[in-house]
Amino acid sequence: MIIEEGLIYLSSVDIKMKKLISYFPKPVFKSVENNFHSLVKYFVYQQLSGRVASVIFKRYKGLFRGKDYLIPNKVLEVSNDNLKAIGLSKQKILYIKNLAHTFVEDNNFSDFSDFSDLQIKDKLIKVKGIGPWTADMFLMFTLKRQDVIPFSDLGIRKGFKRLYNLPVIPDQVFMSEKSKIWSPFRTLASLYLWRLVDDEFNW
Repeated sequence: MIIEEGLIYLSSVDIKMKKLISYFPKPVFKSVENNFHSLVKYFVYQQLSGRVASVIFKRYKGLFRGKDYLIPNKVLEVSNDNLKAIGLSKQKILYIKNLAHTFVEDNNFSDFSDFSDLQIKDKLIKVKGIGPWTADMFLMFTLKRQDVIPFSDLGIRKGFKRLYNLPVIPDQVFMSEKSKIWSPFRTLASLYLWRLVDDEFNW
């Protein structure tokens, strides 16, 4: 992710985005431990508040010795009862175990460096429990691909509504057309749309 270059570019092509960039702190992308563990985290966090999910995820990691939670085979060794005891639903346990099997059987899931964003997304959504939103989050925050925008995300849709002072939340056609100007740095633009919704920013 080329953050500085991206911020300069977005500021140069869109006055609205320039105002957001000058107002909010510069984004920081945290490092991740590996692709498998990152996707497990997205499963845990699905449909939960950040606080609750954080507690469950900490308990999950506590089930393993050292960093064995990074190893799919080690995850498969943990009983479903133990996973249920830390607060994971039956469905999420199924997703996590299925994901572990997928990583064991397909080495390509450990290294996506030679894949395009679309190829990665197509591959991911074939895995049970991974939809477009999870695939987009993986591209943005795990692989740090720089031109991703999650049109299905409600925060992004609300961000577009506020950015363009619309009476209703826009459809994907509108968002896709308007976001073309931000390419190839739509990941950074997405971060500012989220911040716009979460803040009392005044134009």
